[in-house]
Order: sequence, then structure tokens, then C-alpha cells
Amino acid sequence: ISSRVFIVHEIPVESEEDIVSRTEVAFAIVFNKPGVFEKVRPFLHRLGEICFEIRAQDTENFL
Repeated sequence: ISSRVFIVHEIPVESEEDIVSRTEVAFAIVFNKPGVFEKVRPFLHRLGEICFEIRAQDTENFL
């Protein structure tokens, strides 16, 4: 486990707003990282095609 995980759990949460702001900061860091979604988009696109091809027959297994 990464040391960053332990830091998150060691810092006490003061309020609901505190956890929301931390989540927003973490999201912004990941979202703005170049190339982070390059492999995910084609995978999700193909997954959608597969679900469409089998016409929603037991698609929950793929999600």
C-alpha cells in the first residue's frame, strides 16, 4: 500500500466540508494529469459496444 494512503487515514476529518474539499483537490489532481484517461476511454467504449451487441442480455456482468 502506498504511503499516501496512510496519510489520508491519519489526518482527522473535521467536518463534511473538509472531506468534500479534500475530495475535490484529489479529483483535480487526477483529472488534470495528462493521459490518465487514454486507456480507459477505449475500454469503456468497447464495453458499451459489447453491451449493445448482446442487447442488454445480462450486461451487469460486464459493468
